[in-house]
Amino acid sequence: MASYGYDDSTKHGYVRTNGGSSEDTYAVGNFESYRGVTLFELDATTCTTKKGRQFDTYSSAYVSMQLVETLESIMTGTIIVGVAADSAEHQSTHFRNSANVFFTSYYMSLSEVGFRDKFAFVMQKGYPQKTLFQGKPRYGESLRMTVALRGKL
Repeated sequence: MASYGYDDSTKHGYVRTNGGSSEDTYAVGNFESYRGVTLFELDATTCTTKKGRQFDTYSSAYVSMQLVETLESIMTGTIIVGVAADSAEHQSTHFRNSANVFFTSYYMSLSEVGFRDKFAFVMQKGYPQKTLFQGKPRYGESLRMTVALRGKL
């Protein structure tokens, strides 16, 4: 998977799986369609993504709260992949203020996520210890993350 910030020299945003799913989270000239945080459910049996949903958390605190409500309502055991695009955080820090409690409970620190920074994560609802989170400051290259999931179905 890859996450990018608006100020990055290259803008790559996507989630790709061994099962053949390929979801882009960047479109040249249409960044507002992907700005914020995009969530995908991962079907562990087929290694494919489904139910993608984009939240323009940059635009308002209300949308940030919708993201948190969506994460809270997902069924226990569901694997979620999330990538930030352009900027998840507005200069007013409403994303961090809205999402911090949920993200912290899954060992994801938003304290370092600033305006136009990027991050990506994989989590299993109900199992915080299985969370992988990576962030990267603005400017430079896109954040790229490769994850191998193992376990019993």
